Amino acid sequence: MLIIQNTKGDSMKFIAWLDELSNKDVDIAGGKGASLGEMWNAGLPVPPAFVVTADAYRHFIKETGLMDKIREILSGLDVNDTDALTNASKKIRKLIEEAEMPEDLRLAIIEAYNKLCEMCGEDEVTVAVRSSATAEDLPEASFAGQQDTYLNIKGAENVVKYVQKCFSSLFTPRAIFYREQQGFDHFKVALAAVVQKLVNAEKAGVMFTVNPISENYDELVIEAAWGLGEGVVSGSVSPDTYIVNKKTLEIVDKHIARKETMFVKDEKGETKVVEVPDDMKEKQVLSDDEIKELAKIGLNIEKHYGKPMDVEWAYEKGKFYMLQARPITTLKKGKKEKKAKEEDIEAKILLKGIGASPGIATGVVKIIHDVSEIDKVKEGDILVTEMTTPDMVPAMKKAAAIVTDEGGLTCIEGDAKILTDRGFLKMKEVYKLVKNGEKLKVLGLNAETLKTEWKEIIDAQKREARRYEIGVYRKNKNTKDTIKITPDHKFPVFVNGELSKVQLCDIIDNNLSVLSIDYIPMIEEKYESLAEVMYLGGAVLSDGHIVRRNGKPIRVRFTQKDTEEKKDFIEKVKGDVKLIGGNFIEISNRNNVIEYQTSRKIPSEILGFIEVNINTIPLYATKDEIADLIAGFVDGDGCLSGKRRVEIYQNSSHIKKIEGLIVGLYRLGIIPRLRYKRSSTATIYFNNNLETILQRTRRIKLDKLKEFKKPVEDKKLIDISQILPELKEFDYKGYLYKTYKEKLFIGINKLEEYLSKIDKDGIERIKQKIKLLKESDIYSIRIKKVGEDYGEVYNITVKAENEFNHNYVVWTKHYTPIVVFNCHAAIVSRELGTPCVVGTKKATKVLKDGMIVTVDGEKGIVYEGEIKKVEEKEKKQEVVVQQAPIITATEVKVNVSMPEVAERAAATGADGVGLLRAEHMILGLGKHPRKILEEEGEEALIEALMEGIRKVADAFYPRPVTYRTLDAPTDEFRGLEGGENEPIEHNPMLGWRGIRRDLDEVDILKCELKAIKRLREEGYKNIEIMIPLVTHPDEVRRVKEIMREVGLEPCKDIPFGIMVETPAAALIIEDFIKEGINFVSLGTNDLTQYTIAIDRNNELVSKYYKEDHPAVLKLVEHVIKTCKKHGIKTSICGQAGSRPHIVEKLVEWGIDSVSANIDAVETIRRVVARTEQKVILNYIRKSYVERE
Repeated sequence: MLIIQNTKGDSMKFIAWLDELSNKDVDIAGGKGASLGEMWNAGLPVPPAFVVTADAYRHFIKETGLMDKIREILSGLDVNDTDALTNASKKIRKLIEEAEMPEDLRLAIIEAYNKLCEMCGEDEVTVAVRSSATAEDLPEASFAGQQDTYLNIKGAENVVKYVQKCFSSLFTPRAIFYREQQGFDHFKVALAAVVQKLVNAEKAGVMFTVNPISENYDELVIEAAWGLGEGVVSGSVSPDTYIVNKKTLEIVDKHIARKETMFVKDEKGETKVVEVPDDMKEKQVLSDDEIKELAKIGLNIEKHYGKPMDVEWAYEKGKFYMLQARPITTLKKGKKEKKAKEEDIEAKILLKGIGASPGIATGVVKIIHDVSEIDKVKEGDILVTEMTTPDMVPAMKKAAAIVTDEGGLTCIEGDAKILTDRGFLKMKEVYKLVKNGEKLKVLGLNAETLKTEWKEIIDAQKREARRYEIGVYRKNKNTKDTIKITPDHKFPVFVNGELSKVQLCDIIDNNLSVLSIDYIPMIEEKYESLAEVMYLGGAVLSDGHIVRRNGKPIRVRFTQKDTEEKKDFIEKVKGDVKLIGGNFIEISNRNNVIEYQTSRKIPSEILGFIEVNINTIPLYATKDEIADLIAGFVDGDGCLSGKRRVEIYQNSSHIKKIEGLIVGLYRLGIIPRLRYKRSSTATIYFNNNLETILQRTRRIKLDKLKEFKKPVEDKKLIDISQILPELKEFDYKGYLYKTYKEKLFIGINKLEEYLSKIDKDGIERIKQKIKLLKESDIYSIRIKKVGEDYGEVYNITVKAENEFNHNYVVWTKHYTPIVVFNCHAAIVSRELGTPCVVGTKKATKVLKDGMIVTVDGEKGIVYEGEIKKVEEKEKKQEVVVQQAPIITATEVKVNVSMPEVAERAAATGADGVGLLRAEHMILGLGKHPRKILEEEGEEALIEALMEGIRKVADAFYPRPVTYRTLDAPTDEFRGLEGGENEPIEHNPMLGWRGIRRDLDEVDILKCELKAIKRLREEGYKNIEIMIPLVTHPDEVRRVKEIMREVGLEPCKDIPFGIMVETPAAALIIEDFIKEGINFVSLGTNDLTQYTIAIDRNNELVSKYYKEDHPAVLKLVEHVIKTCKKHGIKTSICGQAGSRPHIVEKLVEWGIDSVSANIDAVETIRRVVARTEQKVILNYIRKSYVERE
């Protein structure tokens, strides 16, 4: 390890080699570096590498003086403002990448690279430079996927350069967002860079040492493809799949995929995608012997780590290399039982549908008609609904299987585009961004107003499926304007005058029209400074160009023939350049074709910005600005054709310009069409709202429109046979009936004209519908099937209020928009690994609540009763709620002592867990926590706590679970193994317990906090934390400091509260509120004994123990009303919460929630409901008397 001393004499570890590292060195080398070192030292075949350490990064930041500058940029940053976040990231990354690398660090990297070259026997070895983030004092933080990796780097100076780029990638938008959300100090996080010999793989892939699909621990799965491994890891290449029996190394299954493309290095060392040679496309990638060899390595890796592993591998010149190994995180706890086979099923078939997610499960039917009913679904139930929505995901996670009336395996080809707040993106690009945690908005339709709107994308999915290629046609049915969509994908389509959900195959079979849109709303205005240059921008981008040097704009050139027709146009362009500090100078004149160039750099920078952002600027600009932009394009390289339409010509390779024009025209309510002439020219043309553009053009005069006798074409066409079928009863000279009968389209203006001449009962209602349609953003288009194939498909899920608003707009190859629904049940269930049958049509009618059924998600069948299986499964306790829960404003929660009762507690329908006792989980282990720490280490105690808390959090997800830190009196811990050293106290209730003991045994408290932190990172955001037996705000302050030490920011990362169990806490509750808490929980058991001086465990005085003692109730009332005044939530988790007569008083005082024992939840809910009604009634009566 190369160690440098800084000016203070401190040792700085700049370089670490793999033989110096292990999994314990995450703080030095980050996760990747430590993992590679672990594998290297385990004797596994790993390409040689060195790590530029986290110390090196900190040295770089300090020596370059960048810390204060970065802090200044991040100060006050709203990370939820995407643009502000992106701009901050760009500024910081530029600072880091342009800073001069400290000479001592630069030389250390060069020296290490030269040594690596010697090890590999090459003058200049090609390497990968991979970011590997770590955190000071935050070892559990997860930074996966937030930083950059650079491949095919060669030469010492280049390695230095790309290490510096890795440093800058610590400030990607995603990384900044994550740290802000987690409350991490940006400068407690550091970055190590792994510099590793790049394997020029002939074949590569991934290996799972447990079958991740079936969760069969006796199977190992290998995925393999030709070339470099990027394609398999990213999912862009379909790999071979081999399944190996781990005990015998027998290859039990092979799937040889058709491999169309592969990733390779070109002669420049750059990665590129090429077509797989024909003779290799369907050839098995790994031979049987190679499969077995690789499987043996996989078994050694699993044995070394002691857990199932996900491994990236590569094969070069007859040798396997392991590139990365990480635990498989998607497996359920323990080995999975074998699933029932098809031949094992003997039962009556109740329903058939589409098998959407494989697997067989038996459970109790719970029918969900609305998202408000999802709490009916308990762990192991069969969720039955008309169609799932994203809001049902918490229930879907609990369900053993899912059955729906509607739905299918709906998806769209990966190359199809959708319009997002970042411009047009391919579906496969959106999938990657969403899965990487990026926030995106997509254009969709409001199903109530029929107007377009922007919707948040909350999920994305992909798979392989059969696809229909459909084409949009108008007069010519030989359309090339196509898109590929699965035949069962649903579209919002008008049927009999009502918006309905219709599958693509039914649309094709019945020749139904679908909905397109004619308007795109602005996202937000943000380009105020561009108002004066938009016309100029359009003119230059169409008939000029930006001169660049090293990628940076330096001059603007504009070439025009000096004619009378173009005189106004040229003068306008010259004048606009002057407005931005420039001047066009004539630099050549050949045959009256003049080439102009700006004299200064400023215009090129402004227009260069427009050029780079041309595809997104129209989303954020005003209509006037967009009209100026398009007018500039028309004058620059467009015309008004003899067909009374404006045409704009573009090179077909200029995709960003084409997309910018398409978006801009839709922003103005103009419907553009796109046609390709040969392969090099794209023509964008339109014939509606021409005045909007031509009143701003200088070369093409608005007066020319008067020369056309052809009437203005009505672009908003509708299919009255679907949208307004009642019009057949209001015919006008036979026109409307013919239009209806022959399923013809009619313009909305013409239809309005016809109806104005009809005087008949009911016509006004029709006219109101016409008005709504005229003001809407929709019109009808016809589609037809032109082909069919099988391939990769994608879908997204949008955030929406109801099922009809779960839609978005997809765009065909020629940018025709079509409104489609997003899919849900099939994709989500596959991701969850839950058996699912969709499209049964009548599940909610045939099945009844409480029925026992078996769902076969592969065959798409629902059987009556529990199917007979060869192997008996472990029986689970089934709890069925017999009636719909009573809804109360005051939440009714439940107290949970042991994880084992979580399922039964959740089945009560409680609104969450008001108290999860830590001490009972520890008692259940049978071993003192101190003994676990000393003999098994911190990790063992954390894992034990996580397992118990996870069971409860899982059972109640997403309902809140409030975990109370350890509060065990010494006499309870004395009986545990290792508890013999517990002190003997005369009255343990008044002794070493609660927060007093927690703060004396900080190492145990930290284990509890770390367990909760990891669970929240796993997705259990429903866990809250509170501390017991507080008496002074200093205790709260100290606990908060400890929480921050383990990476939890109280009240920000996690809801944080206190137990009020002592008179001291009750009397000075305002002091605790000032210290900063989210909630208070009243522990009336201890509060009672401390208020009236009674040991509740002493049989001699226990008869005097009364929770409804006036002094106790007075303290409780004081706490509730004080907290209410300050906006702090209150709850109760003592025995008083299970006493109806006390609960009545609590509700009247304004308590937010009551936590009762499991057997009292139903009774207490009824008491709460009755008391709430009584409070409302009394208020109404009082108000009435006062008015009288």
